[in-house]
Amino acid sequence: MIFEDWRDTDAAEFERLYEAECERYRTQLSWDLAPSCVIVEEARRAGRLPGLVVRNTEGRAVGWTYFVVHEGTLQLGTLVADSAARLRELLDRVMQSPEARFARSLSSFLFPISPSLLSAFERQRFVVERHPYLSSPLVAASGALSPGGLGPEFRLQPLMDVDPADVVRLTARSYAGLAEARCFAPDGRLDQWAHYLGQLLATPACGSYLPQASFAIERRESRQVVGAVITTAVAPETAHIAQIVVDPSIRRAGLARELLGSVADTVRAMGYLRLTLIVSDRNGPARQLYAKLGFSETASFFFASRPALSRRSFQTASQVAAARG
Repeated sequence: MIFEDWRDTDAAEFERLYEAECERYRTQLSWDLAPSCVIVEEARRAGRLPGLVVRNTEGRAVGWTYFVVHEGTLQLGTLVADSAARLRELLDRVMQSPEARFARSLSSFLFPISPSLLSAFERQRFVVERHPYLSSPLVAASGALSPGGLGPEFRLQPLMDVDPADVVRLTARSYAGLAEARCFAPDGRLDQWAHYLGQLLATPACGSYLPQASFAIERRESRQVVGAVITTAVAPETAHIAQIVVDPSIRRAGLARELLGSVADTVRAMGYLRLTLIVSDRNGPARQLYAKLGFSETASFFFASRPALSRRSFQTASQVAAARG
């Protein structure tokens, strides 16, 4: 295997690599990855984004990855290759990079190209958590996925009409104490939640923001925000629930169903044919609700994380991984 810094690779060659990944997302997830690839390619060409390419003996690029360090955490953006051995070696090379050696932790949220990717992470002692990708067809408005009605003490508002800081605080409350919060705000700080939500609204990382299909629920008297949903478009026919949160103090009061039903009604009228979302395997109550509303699992993502190693312990771990093959 031949490895090289991906910033030295010709842009024309990367068009083929991006297209293969975009096709995988289109066929398996009904997700258009092209807008994200445009941003990644701009950063690659500008030399701002580290990454690697692996070539076979004929010199053809058959695998690639990129990563970035944010607030001390190395975040792996993708990891694809044509064999289990190359997946393992790519990850090993990332672990040996200067960025990994100076990071305090490592994480990745990926749509795996094969089960071999999970074993590659586990081999490097990552904790791996599954996140099912659910989809529901947007059929007649009389279906299960429709608004259930709010009590008189609440009112539904466009998300853009409420204070963004209230949504940040609500999100932090909703995820407080939950392990899956590490996917979004590693330390649970408000500034990390604000950054995460800002990325959903301003970048195509999780689709293009649909303000007309994003809502908040507030108490009528106090105007406290107790529920919110951010909706995006991940393809011309696919709307996506990028985030939904309900205040822990009033869960099971029908707020999540009202938010989801309002989104479904709106995007159905806009011409979307399906609604998708990602949920943690740990979140049993949410998974039960989504099943009742007609969502079914069509694929799965996973979140892998681990603390960084000291240089000495890293060398030991690399030797152990190499011995395991």
